[in-house]
Amino acid sequence: MGGCGDTPAHMYGFKLRLGFIHMGMYLIAQERHRYDMKITIKIKSVYGNELRYVVEPEPAAYIRTLTGKKTVDEQDIRALMGLGIEVYYVG
Repeated sequence: MGGCGDTPAHMYGFKLRLGFIHMGMYLIAQERHRYDMKITIKIKSVYGNELRYVVEPEPAAYIRTLTGKKTVDEQDIRALMGLGIEVYYVG
């Protein structure tokens, strides 16, 4: 009977630890976003097409992972701005 009494407490403690881990990762993400809230887009004309590239290497890698492409289009830029990321253009 002692084993049955230990199981819920053990499970509760496990769930509680997971909650703290999740909250810790959320707080780390929030801290990181305070400093990384802007990206720069460079526009290149290739055979008459305007291609937009993210200048900073780290955000460019993350965006490439999410979109599956090296360039960003207007829809991608709107989504980034919707997430609170400031977008700047250079020529």
